[in-house]
Amino acid sequence: MSKPLSPSAAARWLACPGSHYIAQQLPAIPSSPAAEEGTLAHAFAAWALYQALLLTYPDAELISPIPPEPEEALATEDMLSGAQTYADAVLSELAGHGGIDAYGIECEVSGYGGMVKGRADFIAWAKDRTAFVADYKFGGEPVHAQNNPQLTIYGYCAAFMRVNHAVRVGIIQPRAETADFLP
Repeated sequence: MSKPLSPSAAARWLACPGSHYIAQQLPAIPSSPAAEEGTLAHAFAAWALYQALLLTYPDAELISPIPPEPEEALATEDMLSGAQTYADAVLSELAGHGGIDAYGIECEVSGYGGMVKGRADFIAWAKDRTAFVADYKFGGEPVHAQNNPQLTIYGYCAAFMRVNHAVRVGIIQPRAETADFLP
């Protein structure tokens, strides 16, 4: 049986559907220093966002486990400032929507009858019936939300998890100095 499709690899498997099957046959790829740096940066971003949301929306339901607090001694200044930029951008996007009912950080999502499974960096459902999906990118090469298959799938999953919500998706990328949300 085939593993579920990963939204983070959607650009690849949409361009070449057979690549999903082929990738399952390959040995695991060892981690790279850039991947490890990105994983650590994501941990700081998740923690900063959790702390900001806890202060701003204390009554909102957290539907994912509390992100673990990363070891600050491992952080670079770039990671810490990027994490704060990410948290500020998400809070700015959520402002004006009457608060949030529920949210998930590093939230497990699935869709299409379980054929697609992944982990969204952030999903929230606002009181005005808007769902928000934010993806944190630590790299310096700009990635945009427009026509981004990964975000499209996460947006579908967010809408499926809470029916009758409009969906806004966005990518926040501090190193590239971009933050864009789309309806």
